[in-house]
Amino acid sequence: MTSLDAKNAHYWITVIFAGLVFLLVLNYIPAQDTVQEQIFAERGYKIVSQSESIATEFIFDPTWLPEAGGSKTVDYIFYDANNTRIYVSEIKNNGQMTYVNIKFSSNYNKEEGTFVTSTVIHKDNGELSYSGVFIKPRFYDVQNNEELAMEYSMGIGPDDLITLGFGEKEMEQFSGKQIAVKLSNFNLVHYKRI
Repeated sequence: MTSLDAKNAHYWITVIFAGLVFLLVLNYIPAQDTVQEQIFAERGYKIVSQSESIATEFIFDPTWLPEAGGSKTVDYIFYDANNTRIYVSEIKNNGQMTYVNIKFSSNYNKEEGTFVTSTVIHKDNGELSYSGVFIKPRFYDVQNNEELAMEYSMGIGPDDLITLGFGEKEMEQFSGKQIAVKLSNFNLVHYKRI
């Protein structure tokens, strides 16, 4: 074996070893959704505290409204704290109702941290169960600084999705105005790795 062959073999052994180390590290680092699942199931993590204490608001921009039968992607972030972003993701209009989709996106620390969610985690005799937070939106006309009495429907879906639904009568109040939408009682969760 010449010295050139020995150097070439050494190079390939080093590359293969580095690749194996990289794959091992990549496999060891859990994905964000895996960390979330582990926190919610208290597998390797403990929920230290939770409090339905987070309130936030956003100004509904009338230009977000789609035509009847259409939808618009908005992606307007109105809360960015506690390792969580809350944002208006999409507005849909089926001709009779307009739906405002609000989503949460959290960045979970591997050891300890906080995040905000629309889910409350219950522990009863060691059994875990989950429920949605009780959100009572309030609506204000920004220009006149007055609260508006608006009928709405609301749903909490999987993956921290909140949908507010409004009929045609309510949407007339949104037309051409800036409406502040105030949301409260989001759950602030503090967790740590055990």
